[in-house]
Amino acid sequence: TIRSIIPLDSLTEQISIFLYTHVVLANDPTYAWNGREGPVIEVEAKLGQLFDSNLQERLSLPVESDCIISSRDSRLRTNFRSSMTEKQHRDLNQFLNQCFQESQPRPGQPVSRVPMKYVHTKERDTFHELPPSQYSLFPPSLKDYFFSRGKPRVRVTTDTKTEKVLHSIVKARIADLNVFCPNSLFDFRISVNIELPWKGQVGPVSERQGKERCKDRMSYKHLAYQIDLTQV
Repeated sequence: TIRSIIPLDSLTEQISIFLYTHVVLANDPTYAWNGREGPVIEVEAKLGQLFDSNLQERLSLPVESDCIISSRDSRLRTNFRSSMTEKQHRDLNQFLNQCFQESQPRPGQPVSRVPMKYVHTKERDTFHELPPSQYSLFPPSLKDYFFSRGKPRVRVTTDTKTEKVLHSIVKARIADLNVFCPNSLFDFRISVNIELPWKGQVGPVSERQGKERCKDRMSYKHLAYQIDLTQV
């Protein structure tokens, strides 16, 4: 520009404000804990499609570029569906595998970058009600997060090969940001969540979310970021 300042892209600016508001400026409850036993703030982005809740078809708007869908307009009712076809899943898997291979060190050549890590897991999630007697185990600073949308549930994840319980957590959604991409096959949603490792008792399986959910997951990790390609 004439002032030698690179203007910030509007979409990038709004996503930055969203994350700054709900992560940086938030009264972060994770500060009170050290180690892996305390709660964590998770920032998650999902590929999928935004659907018009009235028409039950993918959202269509008179726009030509990516834009954020306002949650303040009650006239526009949308829902986000995180899904893709088998071919799309296969193509994305091939792309990520190629990225993984290209990141690995080669014999006789200097290491030019941090290599990606890869793991393939098969897991089963079950969702359990919490007995009222366990409510007192929630730290006071977290109760507003976990009880604002009804009774919290515990997600127990088990390795389907060994039947070993990998982890049990209680998860709460803090905020969502939906981005409509008219020139792409996919839209995306950015979510800020809080996850609390659960060491207390669990009740029966919750009927509200089904008895179980089996996941075939391929995870690609690089530095602070992890990409999960999951079939449910």
